[in-house]
Amino acid sequence: MPVIRWFRDWWGAKLRRRLLISFIATTVVSLTWLGALSFRTGQAMVQQEVERGNRRVASLAAQDISAQYDTIISNARLWRHQLEAPAVTLLLQARTMLELRHSAPLTYRALYLFDSEGQLVLHLADPLEELLAIQDVADIIDRPSIPLENEVRTAYEGARSGDQFMSTARIVGADQVPILTMGIPVMVEDGRPGQVVVVEVDLRDYWRRIDGIYVGQTGRAFIVSKEGIIIAHPDRNYIGLPAAPQLEPVLAGYEGQTEYADSLSGRLMLASYSPVGKQSGWGIVIEQEHAEALAPVSRIASVALGVLLAAVVVTIIVATLIARSITQPIQYLAEVTQAIAHTGELGENVMVRGQDEVGQLAAAFNQMIASLRKAEAALRGYSERLEEMVEERTKELGEAQGKLMRQEKLAVLGQLAGGLGHELRNPLGVISNTVYYLQMILVDADETTREYLGMIADEVRSATKIISDLLDLARTRPADRRQIA
Repeated sequence: MPVIRWFRDWWGAKLRRRLLISFIATTVVSLTWLGALSFRTGQAMVQQEVERGNRRVASLAAQDISAQYDTIISNARLWRHQLEAPAVTLLLQARTMLELRHSAPLTYRALYLFDSEGQLVLHLADPLEELLAIQDVADIIDRPSIPLENEVRTAYEGARSGDQFMSTARIVGADQVPILTMGIPVMVEDGRPGQVVVVEVDLRDYWRRIDGIYVGQTGRAFIVSKEGIIIAHPDRNYIGLPAAPQLEPVLAGYEGQTEYADSLSGRLMLASYSPVGKQSGWGIVIEQEHAEALAPVSRIASVALGVLLAAVVVTIIVATLIARSITQPIQYLAEVTQAIAHTGELGENVMVRGQDEVGQLAAAFNQMIASLRKAEAALRGYSERLEEMVEERTKELGEAQGKLMRQEKLAVLGQLAGGLGHELRNPLGVISNTVYYLQMILVDADETTREYLGMIADEVRSATKIISDLLDLARTRPADRRQIA
């Protein structure tokens, strides 16, 4: 293809270009790979630390809610034990009911007492203002029956068999008040259930504890019911929505962390969760936007990117200087050699500083020029002497002299080719060993890196072949003697 041919011609035109691009490409790819590996490692470490901290917060919040939950149940059971006392009267039952509501009027929303036939005996579901006005228990005895919500009747039916009933949290009214309904059987002397106590618990005070938990700018806490429904959340738009499927382990009583897309905003969230307790089946979730949680890694990545760019700039400068230090003397020697080949005039010595291979090559070239000058001077003197001694053979001597000078120059060029080949093999060997080492250690390198390393190796082999051809051309071979019939 024309493009490929053009690229090959462009690539092979300049040794400095090949060295510069190959060195820069190898360095940039290596630094990029190391930077990506470091970024992934840092990201994993920061994420683990964030998850560990959020899970600790979730565990503490779960313990707090669990303790409050157990307190509510303990108080309700204490009231039941008071109702189970021998010879307890309706007046005493009414007094214990009023005391329980007065002890925590914002927690116990309503209290109901049913007899063994399912008839409502006592009820105390008055609003807070009316409740505080009740001082005489006689005001709550012989009250007319009131309409009961389905949840209250369900709690009664669930507890009349003798087992405690616990409903899931439900949201009531426009204010989205979270309510928990409990049904507790009151045992008679023979151990059979007699009356049933139904307690409606207002969970707003405990929900405020959840609303007050913040982690960073976007971190928040919420509660998931045992049915997998969000029952407490700082943003009321989430209440009643199903929790992400990734949070199912918390409903089975496990702690952990996960990632998921938020159901409303669509943002990727990093969440840690902890169960509240077996009695409630709830789970506490601490979630935070993934971008904010890993913001330290992003800042580190920005700094690393700046360092990488600076390293690339330094690499370009160093590579340019190295390539120039290698190719410029060689180019200078090539220009001098071409001038000698075209004009036959021996110029001044080559001025190349340094003690490296290129410096040694320049010194050998200068020695060759000096030898050529001596040979040229000797030939010139010999020619003059021959012209003085044998004038009649001037023409033949002139031809012999010209032939001899051409042979000497060809011999010198052969020596030059041998010296150049010997001196160029050393840096080419270093480059070939470097490419082999990079291919050996960069086993997992991408396709681009392997392609550039292969191109460098091919170019080194090509240069080595050219040098070998020059050496074969300059090498003197013994005569091949064969009998010809």
